[in-house]
Amino acid sequence: MMDMGIEPGRYIVGNELNSKNPVTGQPEFFLKKIVDRLKKAAVKQGIETTPEVIQGLKQEAANIVKNTVPNYAYVGSVVKTARILPIGNFMSFPSEIIRTTTNIAEQGLKEMKHSRPTKGSNVTPYVVDAETGQLIKNDAMDRGTYGTGFKRLSGMATTLTVVPAATVEGAKWIYDVSEDEIQALRQFVPDWSSMLRDLCG
Repeated sequence: MMDMGIEPGRYIVGNELNSKNPVTGQPEFFLKKIVDRLKKAAVKQGIETTPEVIQGLKQEAANIVKNTVPNYAYVGSVVKTARILPIGNFMSFPSEIIRTTTNIAEQGLKEMKHSRPTKGSNVTPYVVDAETGQLIKNDAMDRGTYGTGFKRLSGMATTLTVVPAATVEGAKWIYDVSEDEIQALRQFVPDWSSMLRDLCG
């Protein structure tokens, strides 16, 4: 790439779908969408979008992408060490799934959170103000972040609950396998193959 005048560590050339951000190594189109949403939220709050504000928004967008998209460069030192052991194969994937799932939940709740102290929940559409005791609209809705947080959490919940069950039922339908056959198969699947056991119902 250096022969073409492109510094490989700086930017990977490509279209919007495969270009990478040099800071995070993540796809650029994620950042563009997130920065656009953050700009809209800033404008709704009357914040002037100066170059410093835009830079802060880009940094926030990069952090969101870094924390919610799996990237094996972010696995912990224990996992990196375990990967070289014979018993540590494929430890990076579960580690990243745990890290990103936790971060997605945190980010979703952060986006839905009311900015002032409340009595009870601070992520519902209407909250009870701690000072006045009155029921008021969650200001995250006015900021424009409530819907994003709700979509983030509902998407994660769907992925963790509906998709596995649909996969099992879909596979049973495609391969014409009955529940009795699944139960018989479970007797022969080894204990160490727990994922296969889970997929079998």
